[in-house]
Amino acid sequence: MSYRSREAWFRELARLAPVGMFITDDAGDVVLVNERWCEITGLSENDARHMKWLQSVHPEDRERVTDELILARAKGSGYTLEYRLVRPDGGTRWVISKVAPLLDSQGIPDSFIGALMDVASKKDIENHVVEATRQLGEIIRFKVYAISNLQHELRTPLNGIIGISALLKDEITNAEHSMYVEMIHESSIRLSQTIDRIIQHSHLESVEFRPDMKRTNLLHVVQTVAQRFVFSARRKGLELEADLRDEGPEVLGDVGLLQQALGQVLDNALKFTPSGSVRIALQEVEDGQLRFAEISVSDTGIGIPEEFQQTVFQPFRQVSEGPARRYEGIGLGLALAKMMIEEMNGEISLHSEPMKGTRVIIRFPGLPGI
Repeated sequence: MSYRSREAWFRELARLAPVGMFITDDAGDVVLVNERWCEITGLSENDARHMKWLQSVHPEDRERVTDELILARAKGSGYTLEYRLVRPDGGTRWVISKVAPLLDSQGIPDSFIGALMDVASKKDIENHVVEATRQLGEIIRFKVYAISNLQHELRTPLNGIIGISALLKDEITNAEHSMYVEMIHESSIRLSQTIDRIIQHSHLESVEFRPDMKRTNLLHVVQTVAQRFVFSARRKGLELEADLRDEGPEVLGDVGLLQQALGQVLDNALKFTPSGSVRIALQEVEDGQLRFAEISVSDTGIGIPEEFQQTVFQPFRQVSEGPARRYEGIGLGLALAKMMIEEMNGEISLHSEPMKGTRVIIRFPGLPGI
């Protein structure tokens, strides 16, 4: 194809193209450019000729671009480059240049055709994301720091109230006064538990948080946690049942985090079960070709309506909300359990019917040998 016919063909194609287009000869000199190329670079068609356009490439990128051009001409191959252009008005613009060889009748590259795309918006978005991520990290770190300080300021007097009220319970014999002290003691413990959960939630949100993953036997975890809730169940008149094997399955997990997560689920089950029982089961299950270690906590409590069964896993959300809510708490129990379990590559779900009870299922990928 002659340069004249090629020019006519190129100009018609370039007129319709939404990107900058250009043709260079085999020496790398620009032969033709379209209007969009001139808009992106800020250069005229005359500026583009005789490699003058290379002077507009950012100094930090120019050597890399030049080396790629030399290599492409030597090999007769195409290339894709991302680099910065410095426009005549001083502005910098990121572009992507994609170039392919044009072959003569002998199949030998005698020129190159390319497209130039402005990716300034892409780079702007990337820069905004990086900066927003940095700022978010700073905000989270400050929040964790502030809450840690708040924890100390609240804990010190609260521990004093809990300790003194516990002593007074044993000393006071007047029934009415004893009732008041009991209320103080239970309220202070409730406040302490609320602070613990807020701190846990803040800690899990921290960008620095990493679970200490080790090979762990779930039987020991479940037995330890269940033992902690025996007294609470008896005080409510509930049966706490455990269906456990002699040898429990092993998973990769953080022992402390596993105990906390299961503790949140058990505490939730006991809170919303006025009568009947709470049952913990541990087993190995298969789902297709995959094996899982599964902990389930089933109760005979008030249940959860279907429309709220995902809401309860959201922080600070409860089925009963507002001033008229029936149950105490700030709605962090199952949300914390979900965050902890997912940090260890597990999953949590529930099945529930109002007034019939709830079954919470925790699954972890099984390890070889379970």
